[in-house]
Amino acid sequence: MATNLFDLALQQEGSRRAAATTAQSALSATNTAARAAALASSAAADALLAAETTLATLRRQQAATPAAAAALADALRAATVAQRAALALQLTRAAEAGAAALTEAAARQSALDTQAAWQEARAALHLARAAHEGRRELIDNTLLQPPLDTLVADATAALASQAHADASTRIGNALPAALRTRARSRAGQAHTLAQAAAASLQAAQAEFDAQAEAGGQPATQLPRLRRALQAADARLVAFAGGAPGQLASAVATLAELAARTDDPLTAAQETQLHDLHGGDRPAAAAAEMDRDDAAVVLAAAAAVLQGERLRALVNTPGGDLATMETDSTNHPALAQARVDFHAAQLTFDGATVDYTPAMQQTLADWQAEVPEALWSEAAALWAAEDRLLALQTPPAALVAAVASAEAALLAALQADAPVQQRSADAAAALAAQQAHHRARLDAAGARGTAALRGPLVSAPWLQA
Repeated sequence: MATNLFDLALQQEGSRRAAATTAQSALSATNTAARAAALASSAAADALLAAETTLATLRRQQAATPAAAAALADALRAATVAQRAALALQLTRAAEAGAAALTEAAARQSALDTQAAWQEARAALHLARAAHEGRRELIDNTLLQPPLDTLVADATAALASQAHADASTRIGNALPAALRTRARSRAGQAHTLAQAAAASLQAAQAEFDAQAEAGGQPATQLPRLRRALQAADARLVAFAGGAPGQLASAVATLAELAARTDDPLTAAQETQLHDLHGGDRPAAAAAEMDRDDAAVVLAAAAAVLQGERLRALVNTPGGDLATMETDSTNHPALAQARVDFHAAQLTFDGATVDYTPAMQQTLADWQAEVPEALWSEAAALWAAEDRLLALQTPPAALVAAVASAEAALLAALQADAPVQQRSADAAAALAAQQAHHRARLDAAGARGTAALRGPLVSAPWLQA
């Protein structure tokens, strides 16, 4: 039993190679049989020619000497019987040669097909070997060598470093807490909104996969499982290739920010920026936060509703979507998704109203007081922190995801292999039967003619 995709590809290549060898041997045997049948047909034709020559000679003798007709009668009778037997044999041998030629043609096609299948398996083996060796190189060597072997610890250390503390203090002292929190959270909310959009796409793909796999055949699972393995491989490769650079970039950013000794704000700018206007500015930031949080919840609810709508339309072709959305008995998930979406919509609408135009202007003015250079420093710090946080995920999780995806694909391929083999065997058997019956049909006329002059029952005609 194969333990990975490379082993499976190796087994399949060996099986296809053996099948190609067997088909080539069968072709050689049919070549020999066809040549023998052709020689037998030629010999029968020669024998017929000889018999016809003898019969023609006797007839000329009879015509030349009428007085000898009686004496030649027995010879003519025997020669006629021999000629008819020779004709019947020649027709039989010609039909057998034709059948052998068709069998040879079928064997040649089978040899070509198995050879093509073998070449395809060899190409698949080449790809599987490259993928397997690349994967093993990453897992067994690259991830265990510097800098990847200590990358998680290095990322954790960078976040706990004095450089990070100094950089955070620089930005923290310069930006008021409410404004800093509001700006920092926007990136997270934007990421969440992107995830909601991706979730809608994934829901559509999942529904498509579910419909494609509804029959339960292993082959229908293969596209989804191959995508999953490709995605897991891509994440592992991206980590191995990009993580060291991301770590170095983040550490360098922290060091650069921490090393700066200039004040990011003038005294006047600091006084102006930290003036909270009696709490109006933090209130405006909080109102925008509430509005954006509600937008994130609404986007997630919309993604769920879109997925349930798609599922309902697929499962109930021609159904009325508006009716199904209110039918909690037959479509409970869709109905609940609709309720959740409308609740999220109401919350978002309320938060939008609460974030008044005056608040929007207040926050816009407050943000405009931040020098662009300070925004750039803050963005650089937060991007470095996000990268370092992301790098704290152990690569073992990525390796496990690859192993799980490969195992799932391997299981489906192994389950599908007998199904595909049965289909291929059935197709080959059907093609052989068609060739056999075509040969019998093509020889039917010759058989009938031969039967007029000789026995109907002969081995070649009674073969199944």
